[in-house]
Amino acid sequence: MTSESTVKKGTDWGKLILGILLIITSLISFNNPNFNVLNVVVFFGIAMIASGIQMIASAVKSEKSNVLLIILGVITIILGILIIVNIWYSLLITPYFFAIWCLVQSISGLFTLGEIKKVSKGAFWFSLIMNILGILIGLLLFYHPVVSYFTLSFTVGMGFMFFGIKNIAESF
Repeated sequence: MTSESTVKKGTDWGKLILGILLIITSLISFNNPNFNVLNVVVFFGIAMIASGIQMIASAVKSEKSNVLLIILGVITIILGILIIVNIWYSLLITPYFFAIWCLVQSISGLFTLGEIKKVSKGAFWFSLIMNILGILIGLLLFYHPVVSYFTLSFTVGMGFMFFGIKNIAESF
């Protein structure tokens, strides 16, 4: 007999799809960094919208109401829309958007640790470490936004790969 805390609850398709989208965006970013900055910004906006939707869906299907996760999801969707609607302006401020997104993703990930711990302690520790690293990366990007801009394609690619792997691992 297995206890209820070790029973797998199924695949979180939202996280799985978001993780795959983020990894694809990461690979596109690495493929041609010079040409790709505009495309990365557009994909970044789309990924932020998908990420916000996924946060809200996770909060809604959670056993307990998580208003902060819903608020973070709404903020992420709004930022994603702003990036797409104001593409040229977004090119200038994308390092800050990316830093905000890193922080929001990582902070929201900390709020879902309780649900992850019910499924697997290994996944719990993996997610905890990844979210703490994401917060540190987000803070670092705020501290050095000019460096982030000049390495935008690589920075965004690494961030998308990081959060893609994290979302795929958490989806199972």
